[in-house]
Amino acid sequence: LEGWSYGCVYKCNFCAMTMYSIVQLSKHTIAHHKDASKPQGPFLPVLVRYHKCYICGKKLKHEHKILYHHLHTAHSIDVNSYAIQFEEYVRMELKLKGMDHIME
Repeated sequence: LEGWSYGCVYKCNFCAMTMYSIVQLSKHTIAHHKDASKPQGPFLPVLVRYHKCYICGKKLKHEHKILYHHLHTAHSIDVNSYAIQFEEYVRMELKLKGMDHIME
């Protein structure tokens, strides 16, 4: 389930490329649009998804950095251990959100 925590979709400000992480998009922009006249950021999501924590029920933006921070500070668990512990629910959620590519 690697990558399950990247639920939002971001679009490059210069081309039609979409990515699931701001870090990936920043690297793409630097590598492919060095001479672009527009500013590189901010990178706004074109698709925002939310995740309800299976431990406490808190609604969070389905974005890796936010999920990582919440799980680490509120529950002392890392993202991968959480996905393993709640694998059946995570798989069901990904399917419902159309994120089947994560499960391949």
